[in-house]
Amino acid sequence: MDDGTRQPTRPAGPSSPVTAEAQAALERARASSIDSGTGRSVHGRAAVGFGVLIGAFFALTRTEEPWLGQAVLTAGYVLIALAIVSWQTRSARVVPRGARRLGRAGLLTTIVVMVPTLGVLNSIYRDGSPPLLALVASGIVVAAPLVVAGALISREQR
Repeated sequence: MDDGTRQPTRPAGPSSPVTAEAQAALERARASSIDSGTGRSVHGRAAVGFGVLIGAFFALTRTEEPWLGQAVLTAGYVLIALAIVSWQTRSARVVPRGARRLGRAGLLTTIVVMVPTLGVLNSIYRDGSPPLLALVASGIVVAAPLVVAGALISREQR
């Protein structure tokens, strides 16, 4: 009985054109995955770069050396931060799954760690600049959360 509607027929079997076309579309989708290694690498390296930048800026601004003017340090900080952002934006087409959450957690933890570190440095070295070892250690402590977040972002999770 023909009621005037025609049902499309699809060839069956693993070698059918529909299956091959679907398989090709699936492969293309996998190739452009949000969790590509390149995107993870770029976002991870950017997080590490920001961590090192913040740690270095923190340590350098604790000195009282006349050759390090605050305006020069701040201008350098801003220029390097803009360079990292520019590179990250140009190099990564998408934000990998979980990268934004890890990056924000690393930044928040860096800020939380910065406050007591600043308090310790200021209370111990009230009468002058801390020694170089204390500055390096404080910079590492402040940078560590973002560096760890960057390493976690870079790590491929499938």
